[in-house]
Amino acid sequence: DALLVLVDAPSREEQAARLAARGDADDAITRRLASSEQEAAAARALGATVVVNDEVERAVGELRALIAQRRRAAP
Repeated sequence: DALLVLVDAPSREEQAARLAARGDADDAITRRLASSEQEAAAARALGATVVVNDEVERAVGELRALIAQRRRAAP
């Protein structure tokens, strides 16, 4: 059994700001935002757990907890 997790930005505005801060060009940001919407929809359709990456340490803790939970549930 796979553990499907979508790590997502808190908002598309925040995602755009992060991409701009790392130096991505405007056209690349526009493409990335469009594809991230499609990726998020696909992940949700597959039943993925969504982890919002609003604070790195909190998001990492949530991911670790999900993995630990899955390992405990494994036969």
